Amino acid sequence: MDISRPALYRHFANKEAILGDMLVGVSERLLTEARRRTAGLDDLTAVLATLVDWHVEFALDQPALIVVQSRDLASLGEADRCRVRRLQRNYVEIWATAIRAVAPGTDEQAARAAAHAVFGLINSPPR
Repeated sequence: MDISRPALYRHFANKEAILGDMLVGVSERLLTEARRRTAGLDDLTAVLATLVDWHVEFALDQPALIVVQSRDLASLGEADRCRVRRLQRNYVEIWATAIRAVAPGTDEQAARAAAHAVFGLINSPPR
């Protein structure tokens, strides 16, 4: 579907607003879907496997969004950048909690680092 530039700018004030809407939306989707898919799971290993499956699915289905997010996050306005970072921190915390649950004794910092390492591996193919 082709959308003309004038039509696009009837909905968004500028390019920064388009980017903000896109990247906030990506972050909200990752977080919301992670919560939805893991809700009610009692098996701690299943929680982590579900998170991996979800992130891989997203990365394979939306490689362009991953590239835009990694390349253009710094171009966001401050309010959108803060919102994306907050959503990302919440997403990481879901992962860190799952990692700590399946690997008792792992401290919070190591669990967060492990989550980021997994994201890097899963997100790398589009780049």
